[in-house]
Amino acid sequence: MNSTKPLWIVIAAALLGLWLYTDFDLLPTPYELVLEPEREVRAPGSGTAFSVGDGVWMTARHVVNKCDGIGFIKSRKIVGIVDRVVHHETADLSLLFSEFSALPLAIAQADRDPQRHDQAFLIGYPAGKPRQFIASQIEYREIERQGVPGGGFPVIVWAERPDPAPGTVYSGMSGGPVISGAGYVVGVLVGADNALGRIIANVPATLRETMAEHRIGTGAARPVPDTLFADPSETGSQLRAANRVIEVYCHVE
Repeated sequence: MNSTKPLWIVIAAALLGLWLYTDFDLLPTPYELVLEPEREVRAPGSGTAFSVGDGVWMTARHVVNKCDGIGFIKSRKIVGIVDRVVHHETADLSLLFSEFSALPLAIAQADRDPQRHDQAFLIGYPAGKPRQFIASQIEYREIERQGVPGGGFPVIVWAERPDPAPGTVYSGMSGGPVISGAGYVVGVLVGADNALGRIIANVPATLRETMAEHRIGTGAARPVPDTLFADPSETGSQLRAANRVIEVYCHVE
C-alpha cells in the first residue's frame, strides 16, 4: 500500500492542476449547450446588432430570419430600417444593410484571436434590456445547428465572470459582439446556457471570411478604447449612445 502512495499523490496533484488550469471548468463543456433552431413558426422577436461598415451591420442569423421587416430600435423607437439581409450559409451569422449607420467596430485579425482564459467584453439586449459583462474563454468547439444546411460550425464558449446571479437570462443578447481586451470584435453571440452562465459565439475567422466575401471595407472601423474593462458600464453606455451596438427587431405581419 505504501508503495502506491506516491502514485496517488501525483494523480491528485495532476487533477488539482487540471482543475485550476480549467478555471474550475472541467472539460468538455456539458452538451446542454445548444443553439436555438432556425425559426419554424414566424414570430416577432428582438436581439442585438453592431456596426461593421458604412450602413453594414452584423448579427445572429436566428435573430433576423423569416422576418417581414427588420428595424433598429433605440429608446423603444425605430431609428432605422434594414433594406437587405445576407445569411451565412452554415454559421449562425447575418449581415444587415441599411441607410442607418454608425462608426463600425473593428474585427480582430488572426494574430488577435482569443486564447484560453482570455477575457472579453460582451454586450447586448437580454429581454430587451441593455446589459454588458466580462467573460473568460473556455474552449473552441464545433456545434450542431438544426435546420441549417451543413449542420455544424465552429464556435467559442465563454463563461460569465463572476458567475451570473440565479435567474440570469441571455436571450436577446444574440447578435451582440464579443470584444477583446484590445478592443477588437472576436465573436458574435449566438446561444447560451442560462443555468451554467455559458455563452456561445462565432469564431473570429467566420467574421473575417464573411467581411471579405462581401467586400466590406474596414478602413473606418475603430477598436473600442482600452478603458474597456476598467469601467464596463461606461463602455456599454458609450457604445449604445453612439449606436455602435443597438437593439434589432424582427417584425412579422
